Amino acid sequence: FPSPSGFWCFFMLCNNFLAHNIEDIGKLLRLRILARDVSLCLQRPEGSSSLNVFSATVLGLHDDCKGQVTVSLKVGGECLLARITRRSKNNLQLNIGASVFAQIKSVAVLR
Repeated sequence: FPSPSGFWCFFMLCNNFLAHNIEDIGKLLRLRILARDVSLCLQRPEGSSSLNVFSATVLGLHDDCKGQVTVSLKVGGECLLARITRRSKNNLQLNIGASVFAQIKSVAVLR
C-alpha cells in the first residue's frame, strides 16, 4: 500500500529476492520498494544485473510537474509503483493496460 514517504509496500516470497539471511528463504515478508528503484522495459531483459524481473500490467499513469511519471503496476496479485521520466513513458508508448517488465535491483529491497 502506498506510504507517505513515496515507497510501495507489498508482500513477496523472499526467494525471489536476494535474501539477507539464508533462513529467510521461502518466508513471506513485507518489503518496501522505492518507485525510483523500479525500471520498466517492453521485453524481458537478457544479460542484466537485475535479478528480479516481473511481468506487469500498467494500471495507471500520473504525470508529475517535474517531467516525471508515476506508473502504477499490477504484478501478480500485488501492486507496485515505478517512477520514470515523461520521455521514457513516451518512448515506451505506455498506456493503461500495457504489458511491461518491471526490474528491481536486489540492493533496493528494504525490509
